[in-house]
Amino acid sequence: MRGHKLHLDDLACKLSDELRQSNEFGTLEADVGTLNRIIDSLVSFSELGKKDLQVEPIDVHRMIQTIAHKHTQSSFQLIFDEQFPVIEADNESLIYIFTELIHNASRFNHSSKKRIEVGYLDSSEKEHVFYVRDNGMGIEQKHHEMVFKMFKQLQRTDEFARGQGTGLSFCKRHIERHGGRIWLESQPKIGTCIFFALPKIAKSKNKNLPPIQ
Repeated sequence: MRGHKLHLDDLACKLSDELRQSNEFGTLEADVGTLNRIIDSLVSFSELGKKDLQVEPIDVHRMIQTIAHKHTQSSFQLIFDEQFPVIEADNESLIYIFTELIHNASRFNHSSKKRIEVGYLDSSEKEHVFYVRDNGMGIEQKHHEMVFKMFKQLQRTDEFARGQGTGLSFCKRHIERHGGRIWLESQPKIGTCIFFALPKIAKSKNKNLPPIQ
């Protein structure tokens, strides 16, 4: 699929300067750029299930500290528990999940004092349950499943239209590779808490993944 990217270079060479500088051509360039990014996202998403997990012991507290250090100059306050377990998981996947959930919690937040909390719930004998909570705009109940699907964005204003709506889909994919699950609780205008659970007995190979949605 990567070999089928769309290019405008050949077309541009055949157009007059006037047409190349027109608003219509500029709009076409932007649309082609969007389509190419969608193609890249679909390829990357499908390739996630082809590589075996590199399961190893991970000190989650240290990982969160490292991520937090990278956000010391950010526009939000990041709070995290002192009590995180050492778990068996794929390091690259876990970094992606936490980073993306924190980024998502910050991005969709109009609060003048953005607050993001990362925590752990030792509530299950079979699963490690983590959460990322924010004080953002919240999500209506009817949209709770939609946000985890590819290319779905609830906010389409200029402020939020830069993304492709793939971040939470990739998180879900990484979690499902471990045999885990992801869900959310939210109230409009109050905030959202996204939970994800990973099995305490890790698997070194990918769990059979559902088709792209």
